[in-house]
Amino acid sequence: MQVIHKTIKWLVLILSVFVILSFTNKSMNNQMANLNSLEIDYKKFIDNNNVIKYLTKNNVSFDSVLISDINLVLIEEVLNKHPYIRRAEIYCDQTGNINILLNNRIPYVRVIKNSDDFYLDSNMIKLPVSGKYTENVLIITGKFVKSDKKVKKLIKLINNNDFWRSQITQIHFKDKRDVILITRVGDQIIEFGDLNNPKEKLDNLNIFYKKVMPVEGWQKYSKISLKFNNQIVCTKK
Repeated sequence: MQVIHKTIKWLVLILSVFVILSFTNKSMNNQMANLNSLEIDYKKFIDNNNVIKYLTKNNVSFDSVLISDINLVLIEEVLNKHPYIRRAEIYCDQTGNINILLNNRIPYVRVIKNSDDFYLDSNMIKLPVSGKYTENVLIITGKFVKSDKKVKKLIKLINNNDFWRSQITQIHFKDKRDVILITRVGDQIIEFGDLNNPKEKLDNLNIFYKKVMPVEGWQKYSKISLKFNNQIVCTKK
């Protein structure tokens, strides 16, 4: 009898939960949708107004629409197609409030190549430039191949170091064996050479900056070459 009694209690509990959930879903489906919040973690290129206009352009509206008529997954897919959005998350509560959280792409470098001009994020995903805001990032020019792992390594070494990020403003690729660095302080051309041993080359250049430049002055040399292993060859003006 006790087993039967417990079984009945569990069946009643399960049935009650099912009824409550059914009632909640039915009530929720009859709720009108309301865009409650739109959070963007990086607003320099797109803000809330830009996102609303983008959704409207793609036939997405929350005005006078039932929750049951809104496909949240589809809206996420639409948002994830925006070039500045890395990931979109959407959730809805029982009162019909819709909340959107956008994790945006952040420009890592800017590529200027012939007539093409665009940003890349840290995953080398392409972002368009914007008339609204210009990001102060490392500039890449010349025969640049973004899929080259050695290229990525050099860019990472520069961007992850406070000194190099402020000092090196541009990388010019004559080809992958002949790379030039353009610096903010000093008008010397830095011949980086090929992309092998980039950390060692930058370390040698850093030592040169600290020990030689304060003595010789920043205007003495027109060219500093890092092409040769563990050597720095300078050309006077």
